[in-house]
Amino acid sequence: MRVSAERAGSEVVSPNAVVMSFLQSAEQRVLADRHPAVAVQASLDSSVLNVRGSSSQLGKALMNLVANSMEAIEGTGRVTIATENRRLDRPSSGYETVPPGEYVVLRVEDTGAGIPAADLGRVFEPFFTKKALGRTGTGLGLTVVWHTVKGHDGFIEVRSGPTGTTIELLF
Repeated sequence: MRVSAERAGSEVVSPNAVVMSFLQSAEQRVLADRHPAVAVQASLDSSVLNVRGSSSQLGKALMNLVANSMEAIEGTGRVTIATENRRLDRPSSGYETVPPGEYVVLRVEDTGAGIPAADLGRVFEPFFTKKALGRTGTGLGLTVVWHTVKGHDGFIEVRSGPTGTTIELLF
């Protein structure tokens, strides 16, 4: 990950440590209490590289992704948080175009209903929400994710269908 030397709060960050810290956090316990039928599991690559950035910002981005994933699941379901190293030999076009290179990927995938195709291009907009009345949130969670990823010179990939959504953050 390329981050300018002037970036405030820039540190060497282990993506796996960010995930483990989140899984042990009070925020995750609150989410688990709200969604007792949703299992959260981790699939962490032990060889994943470190990134340069802010562990607290990455943790908040992860929390927002997991919260959205859990709320997308009606009844029983699963959210998986994964890390991996990935090499792209050619540009990848999805939510945005990711240039070739070496990346550390932080992935959150769920077994929810998915995001309608018409809404995929808007999910990171401020105050855009399709949550039903009574659900938590302000419509800013995914905006926080987008700003965090862009502040870390990263990219976002989103895939969604009727059996779930996968959001990948590439650094």
